[in-house]
Amino acid sequence: MFRGVLELDCTSKTVDGAAIAVRDAVTAEYSPGLIVPFAFGAILHYTHMSPNASDVEHLIDDRARARATWQWIIVVNSSSKHAYGVHMWMRGYLTPVYETLIKHFENSGYVCHSVTKQPSKFWNRLWGTMAALLKLRPVLVALGAIIVVVSLLLRLFSGA
Repeated sequence: MFRGVLELDCTSKTVDGAAIAVRDAVTAEYSPGLIVPFAFGAILHYTHMSPNASDVEHLIDDRARARATWQWIIVVNSSSKHAYGVHMWMRGYLTPVYETLIKHFENSGYVCHSVTKQPSKFWNRLWGTMAALLKLRPVLVALGAIIVVVSLLLRLFSGA
């Protein structure tokens, strides 16, 4: 897996403008493919007004994407000395980098906090389905054993 960290000055950008700038930078530097995935994090610098965590949370991917997976974002406001990060619910190769950068900003005098983007409905439904199948496992195993025994008995008696 290829990994990257981008750092952009987004002072004059809206959230959508910053997202486009990040995706353009990823596309310019790397062409994500099916064989070798790409994951990245981004540090967005603002000098005055910066977006809230709830404004940028939707930018973070909740699963691998063919166009590259945006695992985390750190928004830094240099005038208020605040920084926050939003990280996807799953830990990845870039999680230690994210944690180190949050700690770096804390050590540099910034007030920092971190938010985890919760899994989407897709994951919750998938996990619910898997849990239901696990509850059915004993019944499915017994049913499979009965089918095997009946199949063997049919072969035994049909060949006689």
